Amino acid sequence: MAELTFRQKLRAFSAPQVWVVLLFFLLITMVVVGGLTRLTGSGLSMVTWKVWGGTYPLSSDSWNSLFVAYQASPEFQLINSSMSLQQFKVIFTWEYMHRMLGRLIGLTALLPLIWFSFKRSLSSSQKRLGWLITGLICFQGWLGWFMVQSGLVDVPEVSHFRLASHLSMAFIIIGCVVWQACSMVWPRKIESYSRPFFKRSVVLISAIFLQIIYGAFVAGLKAGKFFNTFPKMGDNWIPDIAFKGVSIGAAVVNNPFMIQFIHRWLAMIVLAITVVVCTYFILNASQRQLRVAAQWMLGLVIFQVVLGIGTLMMSVPMSLGSLHQVTGLALVVCSVIIVYFSRFESLRHNI
Repeated sequence: MAELTFRQKLRAFSAPQVWVVLLFFLLITMVVVGGLTRLTGSGLSMVTWKVWGGTYPLSSDSWNSLFVAYQASPEFQLINSSMSLQQFKVIFTWEYMHRMLGRLIGLTALLPLIWFSFKRSLSSSQKRLGWLITGLICFQGWLGWFMVQSGLVDVPEVSHFRLASHLSMAFIIIGCVVWQACSMVWPRKIESYSRPFFKRSVVLISAIFLQIIYGAFVAGLKAGKFFNTFPKMGDNWIPDIAFKGVSIGAAVVNNPFMIQFIHRWLAMIVLAITVVVCTYFILNASQRQLRVAAQWMLGLVIFQVVLGIGTLMMSVPMSLGSLHQVTGLALVVCSVIIVYFSRFESLRHNI
């Protein structure tokens, strides 16, 4: 049988599959733009929030009005007091693109979902997941504003807890979209879970998400700017300042030096878990998709650890910081695929 051409392969996709793929790539773009918005210091440039977002300013009067509003914010008064109108236009444009892309994603999720639900093009589980994804996207829009608000009062820094919530929700939404795509491309019914595989996959994805949360803490507190040496932090494995002034319980979520220490060595724990779990899957899984996903996962984690060390030692340049976040997203995608397929392993592996 002749191999299908690229055009024939595209035609083989159903409309719901095209919708999910489009939504997935828009979400990836959103994560990249969101990361660059943070790295360029643009996140607090829009001091108001509107459901639609407002039109992009084109006239001098519109720009001047927005700049006057920004000048009243803590960020301008304490950090950017020498900023010109032209410089403000750059950071405003980044944040504007970020917000408008969020609106586009919301419409891309909602409108086709209404149509597919009306046409009964989705299974009941796919429709439920589609509405969950749409609801989470709407919640994410509010969560983004909730995060920005924390930097518009007194101190021009967003709460690292809110930043972690915003980033984690983005990855959860993308994980749900990947799960939806898997259910459309590889629909299967589960008679019973293969516990050894499924448990290992849950441990793996849990470790990945915990590391992502600490990565967001590092970003929110700019902890990557300190102690740019590895494996030690300066002359010590853990500096005294990591314990200064607070209890250990408070330090592990608030002290930037302790958070950097945790993020460093949690990466090594994640690496060890990945090696063990993925090697097990590569050697024992009966499904090719699961073995391939495990191979990708193993390679990505090794790359992410090396990239993270390099990013730290170079004081978090924008290019490496953005690539580090995108690789974290790739790890989430791989781990979701692994969880999805781990449920289908035959019971003969239940030993």
